[in-house]
Amino acid sequence: MNEFVEGDVVIVSTGQCGSVIDSYKREVWVLLRNNDIWVGSTGQIRYPQDEADESACPLDVERIEAKIKPRQD
Repeated sequence: MNEFVEGDVVIVSTGQCGSVIDSYKREVWVLLRNNDIWVGSTGQIRYPQDEADESACPLDVERIEAKIKPRQD
C-alpha cells in the first residue's frame, strides 16, 4: 500500500492529474489541475510512472511565474 502525503503529484482513477492535499487512513483528497477536488481511496490513485503519465501532469510554469514577482530593492 502506498503512503500518499501532502504535495505528492498523482493520477486519479478518472485519468486526471493533481496534487494530494490531505490523506487520512485510506481516504485521499486531491486538488486537480482544473481546481476541482477529487476524493477517493488510496487504491484509486497512483504515481506517474512513464512519459505518457508525466505529459498528463505538466508543470504550468507560466502560471507559477506570473505569481512570482521580482523583488524591488
